[in-house]
Amino acid sequence: MFDLLIFDLDGTLIDSRLDLANAVNATRQHMGMAALENERVYSYVGNGAAVLIHRALGDQATEAEVEEALEYFLEYYREHDLDFTTSTPACANPSTVWPRPGSAWLSSPTSRCA
Repeated sequence: MFDLLIFDLDGTLIDSRLDLANAVNATRQHMGMAALENERVYSYVGNGAAVLIHRALGDQATEAEVEEALEYFLEYYREHDLDFTTSTPACANPSTVWPRPGSAWLSSPTSRCA
């Protein structure tokens, strides 16, 4: 058993891709852009919110546009981060990811970090 367990919550215990895609597309709409297919948005996930939004807006986006879009995205996602989020198969057997009683653990929901 482990004395300390550190893991990334998103993708380990939860699947929030659909909520992220919806937040990205709401952001694109806010910025006057058309929605992207979910699979494309999913391919952008993995390096934090700022990178996700930059990728979603495209290389032509200015720094000011990315900042505005990121602010909108974070606000929208905070309101809708559990609309369609589901648990992953690891949650079916928590003993596969949770340490024994008395042990320390730390998770990082990185999709909320800019």
